[in-house]
Amino acid sequence: MEKINQLSNKLIGLVFNCYNSIGHGFSEKVYQNIYSELLNQNNIVFQKEKYAKLLKFGKVVGRYRVDFLVENSIVVELKCRKEIYTKDIAQVLNYLKTNNVKLGLIFCFTKKNVLIKRLLN
Repeated sequence: MEKINQLSNKLIGLVFNCYNSIGHGFSEKVYQNIYSELLNQNNIVFQKEKYAKLLKFGKVVGRYRVDFLVENSIVVELKCRKEIYTKDIAQVLNYLKTNNVKLGLIFCFTKKNVLIKRLLN
């Protein structure tokens, strides 16, 4: 778990670098692209917009696209709005279960700063 904590701290630092580089007011896609580049520059292995399926009874009952799956151990979801909503939390918890991952991070870009929510599966 120590490795995951160190990685999550690094990811949090990078999200602030991302925000500080352009400020607020851009689309989620712009922040995703900058965050991807920062992950690459820091040699962090990730999958962007990873497709996942939820299977039950041998059938696909849900499909998801995770913003980032980092080192197969942390789900990162980016949002651009005033606050983190309950539906955002439910979304990431579903991603954690679907991808069998322990930790999720929601980064919400607001006018004033970045809000952060850590979620455990």
